[in-house]
Amino acid sequence: LFLLESGANPNLGTKDFMYPILPALEWPDATAKLIAAGADVILGSGPHVLQPIERVPSERGEAFVAYSLGNLASGMGRAYRLGETPDSVIHPANVRPEARDGVVLRLTVRRAEDRLEITGEWRLLFTENDWLLQRNAAPPHIVVRPLSEIPIAFCEDRLPPMRRALGSTLPLVPDSCVR
Repeated sequence: LFLLESGANPNLGTKDFMYPILPALEWPDATAKLIAAGADVILGSGPHVLQPIERVPSERGEAFVAYSLGNLASGMGRAYRLGETPDSVIHPANVRPEARDGVVLRLTVRRAEDRLEITGEWRLLFTENDWLLQRNAAPPHIVVRPLSEIPIAFCEDRLPPMRRALGSTLPLVPDSCVR
């Protein structure tokens, strides 16, 4: 297992680069070198948004790479409101819904003769944050919930971009926003 801090992604100061949905150009090469050196599972963090999860061939069978697991229990994205256009003077970290997205992985690594088999599933998370509603009246209420437990409108808004970011390497649990 290797934990990759990908916070070294370039921050060019624009919303397109500040929270990149793809790993920095150097990370696929870096993960290939880690896999060649013996890493079988690489878990990344740093850019505050979900990034692809992929299986990579290795000498031992396959390796598993999660470039970024997104955010967990973060105050980022606190100004995001479904269907509202954010104020242009608010920092993107406070308005982008991607900064509220996260994922929990459950992986199983099995040795089958001289090969590794990695299976698993992922569960999407969303951080509820009422900071804007409370302002200074009370401490904010920040709760991390499975995507299937948040209001349906938010679930339907966040599920497609979360799935696009992560890809189809592992099955999603649960597979929809249907209640």
